[in-house]
Amino acid sequence: MKEDGIEPDVTTWNTMITSYAQSGQCHKALGFFCQMQQQADILPNVISWTAMIAGYSQNGLHDKALEFFYEMQQVGVRSDSVTISNVLSACAHVASLQKGKEIHGYIVRNSNEFHSSVCSALIAMYSACGNIAGARWVFDRTPETDKHLVLWNAMIAGYSQNGDNSQALELFRDMQIRCGRLDSVTIASVLPACAGLATLKQGKEIHAYAIRNGFVCVVLVQNALIDMYAKCGNIRYARLVFDNMSERDVVSWTVMIAGYGMHGLGEDSVSIFRQMQQAGMKPNLVTFTCLMSACSHTGLLDEGLEYFSSMTRDLQIKPSMEIYACTVDLLGRAGRLDEAQKIIESMPFQPNACLWGALLGACRMHSNIQVGEYAAKQLYKLEPENAANYVLMSNIYAAAGRWYDVAKVRKMMEEAGLKKPPGCSWIEVKNKLHTFVQGEESHPQMDEIDATLDRVAG
Repeated sequence: MKEDGIEPDVTTWNTMITSYAQSGQCHKALGFFCQMQQQADILPNVISWTAMIAGYSQNGLHDKALEFFYEMQQVGVRSDSVTISNVLSACAHVASLQKGKEIHGYIVRNSNEFHSSVCSALIAMYSACGNIAGARWVFDRTPETDKHLVLWNAMIAGYSQNGDNSQALELFRDMQIRCGRLDSVTIASVLPACAGLATLKQGKEIHAYAIRNGFVCVVLVQNALIDMYAKCGNIRYARLVFDNMSERDVVSWTVMIAGYGMHGLGEDSVSIFRQMQQAGMKPNLVTFTCLMSACSHTGLLDEGLEYFSSMTRDLQIKPSMEIYACTVDLLGRAGRLDEAQKIIESMPFQPNACLWGALLGACRMHSNIQVGEYAAKQLYKLEPENAANYVLMSNIYAAAGRWYDVAKVRKMMEEAGLKKPPGCSWIEVKNKLHTFVQGEESHPQMDEIDATLDRVAG
Protein backbone atom coordinates (compact mmCIF):
# COMPACT_ATOMS: atom_id res chain seq x y z
CA MET A 1 0.00 0.00 0.00
CA LYS A 2 1.81 3.05 -1.28
CA GLU A 3 0.70 6.12 -3.19
CA ASP A 4 2.95 8.72 -4.92
CA GLY A 5 5.99 7.24 -3.20
CA ILE A 6 4.58 8.14 0.22
CA GLU A 7 4.74 5.40 2.82
CA PRO A 8 1.57 5.15 4.91
CA ASP A 9 1.91 5.93 8.58
CA VAL A 10 0.47 3.91 11.49
CA THR A 11 -2.78 5.91 11.48
CA THR A 12 -3.41 5.05 7.83
CA TRP A 13 -2.75 1.36 8.41
CA ASN A 14 -5.07 1.33 11.42
CA THR A 15 -7.81 3.16 9.51
CA MET A 16 -7.76 0.55 6.74
CA ILE A 17 -7.70 -2.39 9.18
CA THR A 18 -10.55 -0.93 11.26
CA SER A 19 -12.69 -0.08 8.21
CA TYR A 20 -12.52 -3.57 6.75
CA ALA A 21 -12.91 -5.28 10.14
CA GLN A 22 -16.02 -3.26 11.02
CA SER A 23 -17.59 -3.93 7.62
CA GLY A 24 -17.27 -7.68 8.12
CA GLN A 25 -14.38 -8.14 5.66
CA CYS A 26 -12.04 -9.65 8.22
CA HIS A 27 -9.92 -11.42 5.59
CA LYS A 28 -9.06 -8.08 3.97
CA ALA A 29 -8.40 -6.52 7.37
CA LEU A 30 -6.06 -9.41 8.15
CA GLY A 31 -4.27 -8.83 4.84
CA PHE A 32 -3.47 -5.24 5.79
CA PHE A 33 -2.53 -6.33 9.29
CA CYS A 34 -0.02 -8.86 7.91
CA GLN A 35 1.42 -6.26 5.54
CA MET A 36 1.82 -3.89 8.47
CA GLN A 37 3.72 -6.59 10.42
CA GLN A 38 6.20 -6.82 7.54
CA GLN A 39 7.12 -3.12 7.74
CA ALA A 40 10.57 -2.39 9.10
CA ASP A 41 9.70 0.83 10.92
CA ILE A 42 5.97 0.46 11.68
CA LEU A 43 4.51 -2.42 13.69
CA PRO A 44 0.88 -3.06 14.72
CA ASN A 45 0.04 -1.22 17.94
CA VAL A 46 -2.80 -1.70 20.44
CA ILE A 47 -5.28 -0.05 18.05
CA SER A 48 -4.33 -2.44 15.23
CA TRP A 49 -4.68 -5.53 17.41
CA THR A 50 -7.92 -4.31 18.99
CA ALA A 51 -9.44 -3.59 15.57
CA MET A 52 -8.79 -7.19 14.51
CA ILE A 53 -10.10 -8.64 17.79
CA ALA A 54 -13.23 -6.47 17.62
CA GLY A 55 -13.77 -7.34 13.95
CA TYR A 56 -13.59 -11.06 14.59
CA SER A 57 -15.79 -10.85 17.69
CA GLN A 58 -18.45 -8.67 16.07
CA ASN A 59 -18.65 -10.95 13.04
CA GLY A 60 -19.11 -14.17 15.00
CA LEU A 61 -15.51 -15.41 14.70
CA HIS A 62 -15.06 -15.54 18.45
CA ASP A 63 -12.39 -18.24 18.52
CA LYS A 64 -10.25 -16.17 16.14
CA ALA A 65 -10.71 -13.13 18.39
CA LEU A 66 -9.40 -15.13 21.35
CA GLU A 67 -6.45 -16.44 19.31
CA PHE A 68 -5.52 -12.89 18.34
CA PHE A 69 -5.69 -11.73 21.96
CA TYR A 70 -3.31 -14.46 23.13
CA GLU A 71 -0.95 -13.72 20.22
CA MET A 72 -1.08 -10.05 21.16
CA GLN A 73 0.15 -10.91 24.66
CA GLN A 74 2.94 -13.08 23.28
CA VAL A 75 4.39 -10.24 21.20
CA GLY A 76 4.25 -7.91 24.21
CA VAL A 77 1.55 -5.43 23.13
CA ARG A 78 -0.36 -4.29 26.20
CA SER A 79 -4.13 -4.25 25.80
CA ASP A 80 -6.47 -1.44 26.87
CA SER A 81 -10.07 -1.43 28.14
CA VAL A 82 -11.48 -1.58 24.59
CA THR A 83 -9.41 -4.68 23.80
CA ILE A 84 -10.49 -6.35 27.04
CA SER A 85 -14.19 -5.56 26.50
CA ASN A 86 -14.11 -7.12 23.02
CA VAL A 87 -12.24 -10.24 24.04
CA LEU A 88 -14.58 -10.77 27.02
CA SER A 89 -17.48 -10.51 24.60
CA ALA A 90 -15.89 -13.32 22.58
CA CYS A 91 -15.59 -15.44 25.75
CA ALA A 92 -19.26 -14.81 26.50
CA HIS A 93 -20.35 -15.96 23.06
CA VAL A 94 -18.39 -19.22 23.21
CA ALA A 95 -19.33 -19.64 26.91
CA SER A 96 -15.69 -20.29 27.81
CA LEU A 97 -15.56 -19.70 31.57
CA GLN A 98 -11.96 -20.90 31.80
CA LYS A 99 -10.70 -18.38 29.22
CA GLY A 100 -12.88 -15.69 30.79
CA LYS A 101 -11.27 -16.30 34.17
CA GLU A 102 -7.81 -16.18 32.59
CA ILE A 103 -8.59 -12.78 31.11
CA HIS A 104 -10.06 -11.63 34.43
CA GLY A 105 -6.73 -12.59 36.01
CA TYR A 106 -4.91 -10.56 33.36
CA ILE A 107 -7.14 -7.57 34.18
CA VAL A 108 -6.40 -7.83 37.90
CA ARG A 109 -2.66 -8.08 37.28
CA ASN A 110 -2.75 -5.01 35.07
CA SER A 111 -4.96 -2.92 37.40
CA ASN A 112 -7.75 -2.39 34.86
CA GLU A 113 -10.43 -4.23 36.81
CA PHE A 114 -12.51 -1.29 37.93
CA HIS A 115 -12.94 0.42 34.58
CA SER A 116 -16.73 0.55 34.14
CA SER A 117 -16.78 -0.82 30.57
CA VAL A 118 -14.53 -3.71 31.59
CA CYS A 119 -16.65 -4.45 34.66
CA SER A 120 -19.84 -4.61 32.60
CA ALA A 121 -18.08 -6.90 30.09
CA LEU A 122 -16.93 -9.14 32.96
CA ILE A 123 -20.48 -9.33 34.33
CA ALA A 124 -21.83 -10.21 30.87
CA MET A 125 -19.14 -12.86 30.42
CA TYR A 126 -19.73 -14.55 33.78
CA SER A 127 -23.50 -14.42 33.22
CA ALA A 128 -23.24 -15.94 29.74
CA CYS A 129 -21.07 -18.73 31.16
CA GLY A 130 -23.67 -19.49 33.84
CA ASN A 131 -21.53 -18.21 36.72
CA ILE A 132 -23.90 -15.64 38.18
CA ALA A 133 -21.98 -15.66 41.48
CA GLY A 134 -18.86 -14.49 39.60
CA ALA A 135 -20.88 -11.74 37.93
CA ARG A 136 -22.23 -10.53 41.29
CA TRP A 137 -18.71 -10.67 42.77
CA VAL A 138 -17.54 -8.19 40.13
CA PHE A 139 -20.64 -6.01 40.59
CA ASP A 140 -20.28 -5.82 44.38
CA ARG A 141 -16.58 -4.95 44.19
CA THR A 142 -17.02 -2.14 41.70
CA PRO A 143 -16.83 1.24 43.47
CA GLU A 144 -20.19 3.04 43.71
CA THR A 145 -18.79 5.92 41.67
CA ASP A 146 -18.19 3.53 38.75
CA LYS A 147 -21.59 1.80 38.94
CA HIS A 148 -23.07 3.47 35.90
CA LEU A 149 -26.34 2.55 34.21
CA VAL A 150 -24.68 -0.01 31.93
CA LEU A 151 -23.33 -1.95 34.92
CA TRP A 152 -26.72 -2.19 36.63
CA ASN A 153 -28.33 -3.26 33.35
CA ALA A 154 -25.71 -5.97 32.81
CA MET A 155 -26.28 -7.42 36.29
CA ILE A 156 -30.08 -7.40 35.98
CA ALA A 157 -29.85 -9.01 32.54
CA GLY A 158 -27.45 -11.61 33.97
CA TYR A 159 -29.94 -12.63 36.65
CA SER A 160 -32.77 -12.83 34.10
CA GLN A 161 -30.71 -14.89 31.64
CA ASN A 162 -29.81 -17.38 34.37
CA GLY A 163 -33.38 -17.79 35.61
CA ASP A 164 -32.74 -16.01 38.93
CA ASN A 165 -35.77 -13.79 38.39
CA SER A 166 -36.40 -12.88 42.03
CA GLN A 167 -32.86 -11.48 42.31
CA ALA A 168 -33.33 -9.56 39.05
CA LEU A 169 -36.44 -7.85 40.42
CA GLU A 170 -34.79 -7.18 43.78
CA LEU A 171 -31.79 -5.58 42.09
CA PHE A 172 -34.15 -3.57 39.86
CA ARG A 173 -35.85 -2.10 42.94
CA ASP A 174 -32.43 -1.38 44.47
CA MET A 175 -31.37 0.30 41.23
CA GLN A 176 -34.40 2.61 41.31
CA ILE A 177 -33.34 3.82 44.76
CA ARG A 178 -29.57 4.01 44.35
CA CYS A 179 -29.05 4.74 40.66
CA GLY A 180 -31.94 7.14 40.27
CA ARG A 181 -32.53 6.63 36.56
CA LEU A 182 -33.36 3.82 34.14
CA ASP A 183 -33.26 3.50 30.37
CA SER A 184 -34.89 1.30 27.73
CA VAL A 185 -32.24 -1.41 28.22
CA THR A 186 -33.12 -1.59 31.94
CA ILE A 187 -36.79 -2.10 31.10
CA ALA A 188 -36.02 -4.74 28.47
CA SER A 189 -33.70 -6.53 30.92
CA VAL A 190 -36.12 -6.70 33.85
CA LEU A 191 -39.29 -7.62 31.95
CA PRO A 192 -38.06 -11.21 31.29
CA ALA A 193 -37.82 -11.62 35.07
CA CYS A 194 -41.49 -10.68 35.38
CA ALA A 195 -42.23 -13.17 32.61
CA GLY A 196 -40.23 -15.90 34.32
CA LEU A 197 -42.16 -15.45 37.58
CA ALA A 198 -45.49 -14.74 35.84
CA THR A 199 -45.80 -11.57 37.96
CA LEU A 200 -48.31 -9.73 35.77
CA LYS A 201 -48.88 -6.90 38.28
CA GLN A 202 -45.16 -6.07 38.42
CA GLY A 203 -44.95 -6.31 34.63
CA LYS A 204 -47.83 -3.86 34.24
CA GLU A 205 -46.16 -1.42 36.64
CA ILE A 206 -42.96 -1.53 34.58
CA HIS A 207 -45.04 -1.08 31.42
CA ALA A 208 -46.60 2.04 32.98
CA TYR A 209 -43.13 3.35 33.87
CA ALA A 210 -42.04 2.80 30.26
CA ILE A 211 -45.05 4.78 29.02
CA ARG A 212 -44.43 7.68 31.43
CA ASN A 213 -40.75 7.92 30.48
CA GLY A 214 -41.08 7.55 26.72
CA PHE A 215 -39.52 4.06 26.45
CA VAL A 216 -42.64 2.30 25.22
CA CYS A 217 -41.93 3.17 21.56
CA VAL A 218 -38.52 1.45 21.62
CA VAL A 219 -38.68 -1.83 19.69
CA LEU A 220 -36.48 -3.60 22.25
CA VAL A 221 -38.94 -2.71 25.03
CA GLN A 222 -42.01 -3.57 22.95
CA ASN A 223 -40.62 -7.02 22.17
CA ALA A 224 -39.97 -7.63 25.88
CA LEU A 225 -43.53 -6.49 26.70
CA ILE A 226 -45.03 -8.91 24.19
CA ASP A 227 -43.02 -11.74 25.70
CA MET A 228 -43.91 -10.72 29.27
CA TYR A 229 -47.66 -10.49 28.64
CA ALA A 230 -47.71 -13.79 26.74
CA LYS A 231 -45.82 -15.65 29.48
CA CYS A 232 -47.97 -14.06 32.19
CA GLY A 233 -51.08 -15.48 30.50
CA ASN A 234 -52.46 -12.34 28.87
CA ILE A 235 -52.11 -12.99 25.15
CA ARG A 236 -54.64 -10.23 24.36
CA TYR A 237 -52.37 -7.56 25.86
CA ALA A 238 -49.41 -9.09 24.03
CA ARG A 239 -51.29 -8.71 20.74
CA LEU A 240 -52.27 -5.12 21.58
CA VAL A 241 -48.61 -4.20 22.05
CA PHE A 242 -47.75 -5.97 18.79
CA ASP A 243 -50.53 -4.23 16.83
CA ASN A 244 -49.50 -0.79 18.13
CA MET A 245 -45.89 -1.12 16.99
CA SER A 246 -44.94 1.37 14.30
CA GLU A 247 -41.88 -0.72 13.40
CA ARG A 248 -41.26 -4.43 13.84
CA ASP A 249 -38.09 -6.47 13.58
CA VAL A 250 -37.74 -10.23 13.23
CA VAL A 251 -37.80 -10.59 17.03
CA SER A 252 -41.22 -8.87 17.22
CA TRP A 253 -42.80 -11.38 14.84
CA THR A 254 -40.99 -14.31 16.45
CA VAL A 255 -42.08 -13.43 19.99
CA MET A 256 -45.71 -13.08 18.87
CA ILE A 257 -45.55 -16.46 17.10
CA ALA A 258 -44.08 -18.00 20.27
CA GLY A 259 -46.74 -16.32 22.44
CA TYR A 260 -49.61 -17.83 20.49
CA GLY A 261 -47.84 -21.19 20.48
CA MET A 262 -47.45 -21.32 24.27
CA HIS A 263 -51.19 -20.59 24.59
CA GLY A 264 -52.08 -23.50 22.31
CA LEU A 265 -53.17 -21.18 19.49
CA GLY A 266 -51.20 -22.80 16.70
CA GLU A 267 -53.41 -21.50 13.91
CA ASP A 268 -52.82 -17.93 15.12
CA SER A 269 -49.07 -18.63 15.12
CA VAL A 270 -49.30 -19.79 11.53
CA SER A 271 -51.38 -16.72 10.62
CA ILE A 272 -48.79 -14.35 12.14
CA PHE A 273 -46.02 -16.20 10.30
CA ARG A 274 -47.83 -15.73 6.99
CA GLN A 275 -48.31 -12.02 7.73
CA MET A 276 -44.59 -11.84 8.50
CA GLN A 277 -43.78 -13.27 5.07
CA GLN A 278 -46.24 -10.91 3.36
CA ALA A 279 -44.56 -7.97 5.12
CA GLY A 280 -41.26 -9.01 3.52
CA MET A 281 -39.59 -9.91 6.83
CA LYS A 282 -37.25 -12.88 6.51
CA PRO A 283 -37.70 -15.46 9.31
CA ASN A 284 -34.63 -16.84 11.05
CA LEU A 285 -33.86 -20.11 12.81
CA VAL A 286 -35.50 -18.99 16.07
CA THR A 287 -38.66 -18.01 14.18
CA PHE A 288 -38.92 -21.49 12.70
CA THR A 289 -38.23 -23.08 16.08
CA CYS A 290 -41.16 -21.17 17.63
CA LEU A 291 -43.39 -21.92 14.64
CA MET A 292 -42.58 -25.64 14.68
CA SER A 293 -43.17 -25.75 18.43
CA ALA A 294 -46.59 -24.11 17.97
CA CYS A 295 -47.51 -26.60 15.24
CA SER A 296 -46.35 -29.48 17.43
CA HIS A 297 -48.32 -28.45 20.52
CA THR A 298 -51.54 -27.93 18.56
CA GLY A 299 -51.33 -30.92 16.22
CA LEU A 300 -50.88 -28.99 12.97
CA LEU A 301 -49.05 -31.90 11.36
CA ASP A 302 -49.27 -30.99 7.66
CA GLU A 303 -48.35 -27.34 8.26
CA GLY A 304 -45.45 -28.27 10.51
CA LEU A 305 -43.97 -30.77 8.07
CA GLU A 306 -44.32 -28.28 5.21
CA TYR A 307 -42.48 -25.58 7.17
CA PHE A 308 -39.78 -28.09 8.10
CA SER A 309 -39.23 -28.82 4.41
CA SER A 310 -39.42 -25.18 3.29
CA MET A 311 -36.65 -24.13 5.66
CA THR A 312 -33.94 -25.80 3.64
CA ARG A 313 -35.75 -25.83 0.30
CA ASP A 314 -36.73 -22.16 0.08
CA LEU A 315 -34.61 -20.30 2.63
CA GLN A 316 -31.47 -22.46 2.85
CA ILE A 317 -31.72 -22.52 6.67
CA LYS A 318 -30.20 -25.61 8.23
CA PRO A 319 -32.45 -27.11 10.94
CA SER A 320 -31.06 -26.96 14.46
CA MET A 321 -31.32 -29.61 17.17
CA GLU A 322 -34.39 -27.77 18.53
CA ILE A 323 -36.09 -27.84 15.12
CA TYR A 324 -35.50 -31.58 14.86
CA ALA A 325 -36.90 -32.02 18.37
CA CYS A 326 -40.08 -30.14 17.40
CA THR A 327 -40.45 -32.25 14.26
CA VAL A 328 -39.98 -35.47 16.24
CA ASP A 329 -42.55 -34.25 18.76
CA LEU A 330 -44.93 -33.33 15.93
CA LEU A 331 -44.70 -36.78 14.34
CA GLY A 332 -44.75 -38.45 17.74
CA ARG A 333 -47.99 -36.78 18.81
CA ALA A 334 -49.55 -37.96 15.54
CA GLY A 335 -48.47 -41.53 16.29
CA ARG A 336 -45.99 -41.69 13.42
CA LEU A 337 -43.23 -43.01 15.67
CA ASP A 338 -41.26 -44.93 13.05
CA GLU A 339 -40.93 -41.74 10.95
CA ALA A 340 -39.88 -39.81 14.04
CA GLN A 341 -37.16 -42.38 14.78
CA LYS A 342 -35.93 -42.25 11.18
CA ILE A 343 -35.61 -38.44 11.35
CA ILE A 344 -33.47 -38.75 14.48
CA GLU A 345 -31.24 -41.37 12.89
CA SER A 346 -30.83 -39.37 9.65
CA MET A 347 -29.73 -36.12 11.33
CA PRO A 348 -26.35 -34.65 10.31
CA PHE A 349 -25.24 -34.54 13.96
CA GLN A 350 -25.51 -36.70 17.05
CA PRO A 351 -28.98 -36.50 18.66
CA ASN A 352 -29.17 -35.18 22.20
CA ALA A 353 -31.35 -36.19 25.15
CA CYS A 354 -34.04 -33.69 24.17
CA LEU A 355 -34.72 -35.56 20.93
CA TRP A 356 -34.82 -39.02 22.46
CA GLY A 357 -36.93 -37.61 25.30
CA ALA A 358 -39.49 -36.29 22.81
CA LEU A 359 -39.66 -39.71 21.17
CA LEU A 360 -39.99 -41.51 24.52
CA GLY A 361 -42.79 -39.14 25.56
CA ALA A 362 -44.63 -39.92 22.32
CA CYS A 363 -44.20 -43.64 22.99
CA ARG A 364 -45.84 -43.12 26.40
CA MET A 365 -48.75 -41.36 24.69
CA HIS A 366 -49.26 -44.14 22.14
CA SER A 367 -48.15 -47.11 24.31
CA ASN A 368 -45.41 -48.15 21.89
CA ILE A 369 -43.08 -50.40 23.87
CA GLN A 370 -40.67 -51.34 21.09
CA VAL A 371 -39.71 -47.81 20.03
CA GLY A 372 -39.93 -46.68 23.66
CA GLU A 373 -37.33 -49.23 24.76
CA TYR A 374 -34.99 -48.10 21.99
CA ALA A 375 -35.39 -44.41 22.95
CA ALA A 376 -34.99 -45.18 26.66
CA LYS A 377 -31.78 -47.11 25.99
CA GLN A 378 -30.28 -44.03 24.32
CA LEU A 379 -31.42 -41.81 27.18
CA TYR A 380 -29.90 -44.10 29.82
CA LYS A 381 -26.54 -43.58 28.09
CA LEU A 382 -26.89 -39.82 27.67
CA GLU A 383 -28.53 -39.05 31.03
CA PRO A 384 -27.81 -41.92 33.42
CA GLU A 385 -28.81 -39.79 36.42
CA ASN A 386 -32.11 -38.44 35.07
CA ALA A 387 -34.83 -40.27 37.01
CA ALA A 388 -37.60 -38.93 34.74
CA ASN A 389 -36.53 -41.19 31.86
CA TYR A 390 -36.77 -44.29 34.02
CA VAL A 391 -40.17 -43.22 35.38
CA LEU A 392 -41.50 -42.63 31.87
CA MET A 393 -40.39 -46.07 30.67
CA SER A 394 -41.86 -47.63 33.80
CA ASN A 395 -45.19 -45.95 33.00
CA ILE A 396 -45.12 -47.38 29.46
CA TYR A 397 -44.60 -50.87 30.87
CA ALA A 398 -47.33 -50.35 33.49
CA ALA A 399 -49.87 -49.24 30.85
CA ALA A 400 -49.20 -52.53 29.02
CA GLY A 401 -49.48 -54.59 32.22
CA ARG A 402 -45.83 -55.69 32.08
CA TRP A 403 -45.26 -55.54 35.83
CA TYR A 404 -42.08 -57.58 35.74
CA ASP A 405 -40.48 -54.91 33.52
CA VAL A 406 -41.85 -52.18 35.79
CA ALA A 407 -40.09 -53.80 38.75
CA LYS A 408 -36.90 -54.15 36.72
CA VAL A 409 -36.83 -50.43 35.87
CA ARG A 410 -37.49 -49.50 39.50
CA LYS A 411 -34.64 -51.76 40.58
CA MET A 412 -32.35 -49.99 38.10
CA MET A 413 -33.33 -46.69 39.71
CA GLU A 414 -32.66 -47.99 43.21
CA GLU A 415 -29.25 -49.34 42.24
CA ALA A 416 -28.35 -45.97 40.70
CA GLY A 417 -29.64 -44.13 43.78
CA LEU A 418 -32.22 -42.19 41.75
CA LYS A 419 -35.44 -40.66 42.99
CA LYS A 420 -38.14 -38.82 41.11
CA PRO A 421 -37.75 -35.06 41.82
CA PRO A 422 -40.77 -33.52 43.60
CA GLY A 423 -43.18 -31.33 41.68
CA CYS A 424 -43.19 -27.58 42.32
CA SER A 425 -45.73 -24.83 41.62
CA TRP A 426 -46.18 -21.20 42.61
CA ILE A 427 -48.85 -18.52 42.64
CA GLU A 428 -48.78 -14.76 43.08
CA VAL A 429 -51.29 -13.31 45.59
CA LYS A 430 -51.33 -9.60 46.44
CA ASN A 431 -47.93 -9.06 44.84
CA LYS A 432 -46.35 -11.86 46.92
CA LEU A 433 -45.06 -15.10 45.43
CA HIS A 434 -46.05 -18.37 47.19
CA THR A 435 -44.12 -21.56 46.33
CA PHE A 436 -45.38 -25.11 46.94
CA VAL A 437 -43.19 -28.22 46.72
CA GLN A 438 -44.70 -31.71 46.65
CA GLY A 439 -44.43 -33.40 50.04
CA GLU A 440 -43.51 -30.22 51.93
CA GLU A 441 -45.89 -28.46 54.32
CA SER A 442 -43.74 -25.52 55.36
CA HIS A 443 -46.11 -22.82 54.14
CA PRO A 444 -47.43 -20.83 57.17
CA GLN A 445 -51.04 -21.10 55.94
CA MET A 446 -50.87 -24.82 55.09
CA ASP A 447 -53.72 -25.80 57.44
CA GLU A 448 -56.07 -23.25 55.89
CA ILE A 449 -55.03 -24.33 52.37
CA ASP A 450 -55.67 -28.01 53.19
CA ALA A 451 -59.08 -27.18 54.68
CA THR A 452 -60.02 -25.18 51.59
CA LEU A 453 -58.90 -27.96 49.25
CA ASP A 454 -60.95 -30.49 51.26
CA ARG A 455 -64.05 -28.30 50.89
CA VAL A 456 -63.50 -27.94 47.13
CA ALA A 457 -62.86 -31.67 46.69
CA GLY A 458 -65.87 -32.59 48.84
